[in-house]
Amino acid sequence: MAVASSAKAFENAKKHIAGGVDSPVRAFNEVKGAPVFISSAKGPYIRSIEGKKYLDFCMSWGALIHGHADSDVIAAVKRAAENGTGFGCPTNAETELAVMVKDAFPSIETLRFVSSGTEAVMSAVRLARGYTGKDKIIKFDGCYHGHSDSMLVAAGSGAAKAPGASSAGVPQGTAENTISIPFNDIKIFEKTLIKNLKHTAAVIMEPVPANMGLVLPMDGYLESVRRLTRQYGVRRRPGIFRDKSRPDVSWKNNRGGAAGRCVRRKKRYNGPAGAIWRCVSGRDALG
Repeated sequence: MAVASSAKAFENAKKHIAGGVDSPVRAFNEVKGAPVFISSAKGPYIRSIEGKKYLDFCMSWGALIHGHADSDVIAAVKRAAENGTGFGCPTNAETELAVMVKDAFPSIETLRFVSSGTEAVMSAVRLARGYTGKDKIIKFDGCYHGHSDSMLVAAGSGAAKAPGASSAGVPQGTAENTISIPFNDIKIFEKTLIKNLKHTAAVIMEPVPANMGLVLPMDGYLESVRRLTRQYGVRRRPGIFRDKSRPDVSWKNNRGGAAGRCVRRKKRYNGPAGAIWRCVSGRDALG
């Protein structure tokens, strides 16, 4: 069912797919107009169904570090597919990949592969709450952590306010347990942490937020966040940090200075293992 233009393709998609896209941001609602429909890609370029060529700065959010349709990657995928594409049972390939991940991130003790970043965050938040017996999560405005109920919450501008859901369908009771505060304001973070310390299971953040435009942390901000979580005892619990900034080094090795106790990483590896989460010092919590 070929459609000649992105605008027409979008109208056709809306008849069959909710909103015409499988992720809301792709609908281009914030920038107006129809999303660009892609027909093919090679190396660093993608091509629209109209034949326009674009330089891809997204690269599947970091997964395509070798570029689109890399010949070696395609050959490896074909070899794997010849043995089957899904089993619902464990395989040696999973263990081999896990070892490679641990070699790349020495702080990881154990990990689990899941199918999406949303699922990874959901699992990590549940782990933190279960392990600590506390309910509240502190996050940062503009940081995206998937579309589980706990993460679809924002507090508004300025200091921490009564939380409210940013999507219909999120119960108010769930929203009340997620506190969202401005990014890059260490004073507000410390004030919020002290006020909610007895009830806070974890802190979750993007060290380099990218869903509100690329926002770099101010010098010393990430180090200060980690220092304060240690100072006030959050380090004794699975404090959560999210890193999607670089595929080859951990937060400890780029801007942050110190890795969090529980880290969830998104889309590092293309294929069935779409995301991973791990606890560095929580074998007892993970089982």
